[in-house]
Amino acid sequence: MSSTNQTILNLDDDPDFNNILRVILKKEGFKLKSATTPEEFAKLINKEPPLLCLVDINLDVAMGAGYQMIQAMRNRLGFELPILVISRRASQEDIGRALELGANDFIPKPIDDTYLIQKINQYLPRENFKPLPYFKVSQKDWPCEVSFNLEIYSLSEFGITFTSNHFLSKGTYLQVDGEFVRDLTGEQRPLKLSIHNSWIDEKSHRFMAFSEFNGEDIQLLSSVRAFIIKNSGARDNA
Repeated sequence: MSSTNQTILNLDDDPDFNNILRVILKKEGFKLKSATTPEEFAKLINKEPPLLCLVDINLDVAMGAGYQMIQAMRNRLGFELPILVISRRASQEDIGRALELGANDFIPKPIDDTYLIQKINQYLPRENFKPLPYFKVSQKDWPCEVSFNLEIYSLSEFGITFTSNHFLSKGTYLQVDGEFVRDLTGEQRPLKLSIHNSWIDEKSHRFMAFSEFNGEDIQLLSSVRAFIIKNSGARDNA
């Protein structure tokens, strides 16, 4: 970067998301400072003006509090500071309001690492930087499927913990398939799950995600218990 200031300031009340964001940006040479409340965010931005701001719209203190923070920054700091919104609220109304109040751009959650960095670089040109390919995404709700490998970290009768090089945010819908799933369920169809929690393992620095089984699926729960008992017995006899 041509500027010596490489600090990005982030406002999001999810500490796990902030930690994941810090790992992603560190790989690109950025230093992230995170705040979980508007008050903390205001103190940080007054102490050291950042190169760019990332702001979530919804915070625990109030729905849509991010909108007020964007408006306050524009009124006080002008329009030179780039502000990017990162939020699950990605309707045309939400995006339009954020832009009207002064946001430069909008990044929907769950985030894609490459897309995030591409957007940041769009507003912070680097020396000798070659822009990543950008493809316009339709605003219509088209179905989309992405396939990638997941590793099973642990299994209990309550759910499965996955480990991966990919970040899976809370609420992500999964269809998990493979030999392990077929052995676990006794069926040939994919196991449908959703992510309940996500975090980063401090030792391996890999992304972790936990999916809870449907408590009303009696057949699945029975198959999982049978699988655990069978394999526990196999280890005891080894």
